[in-house]
Amino acid sequence: MIGKIILSIIFGVSTPLFFSSTADAKVVGGFFGSSEKIHCIEPLKKEIATKSDPRYPNAYTQPKLYKLCYKLSFQYFILGVAMRDDGYVLAEKEGAALYIPLSKGMIAEYQEKGILPKPLPPYEVPLSAYIIGYSLWLLIGVPIALIILLVLITVIFGKLSRLLNRGKICRKCDLFLTENDFSDGKCSDCGEPTPA
Repeated sequence: MIGKIILSIIFGVSTPLFFSSTADAKVVGGFFGSSEKIHCIEPLKKEIATKSDPRYPNAYTQPKLYKLCYKLSFQYFILGVAMRDDGYVLAEKEGAALYIPLSKGMIAEYQEKGILPKPLPPYEVPLSAYIIGYSLWLLIGVPIALIILLVLITVIFGKLSRLLNRGKICRKCDLFLTENDFSDGKCSDCGEPTPA
């Protein structure tokens, strides 16, 4: 009976995690490997011309109006194994494949030029990103934690029952003592003397 309850709890907890995270895993990169996701915070007020190729220091692209974003990186092995917050980036749109990573030096330079706001607007990584990023560990850890919790509850209730029924249970055979056992001075099943 307890085994069926444990299995139903494990299935009930792990199934939504598996199906929600696999759908999101496809969106952000698949079941194996890594992927990145860009989330926009706000558009910039000025256009920026970026270097098109690091080998040519004077070659710049046409100025574009970028958005200030943050980037999250995910690692997958069937489900999410890890999630990393990579900080601020510049991108043209939400979910863009191309972005410009912002180093501390670039942030300071762009803030001096008035391109980036000072201070940078804060952002918060959503809870869903953590659930997706660590879904494999949730799938493994939640059932194990539930089993440990059920074992602890069983042990605690067993000890509590013994404490509450001290003097009413035979020390040798763990059966409840009747009034006849107390009047005879011994357990009728095993012959153990009753507690005084």
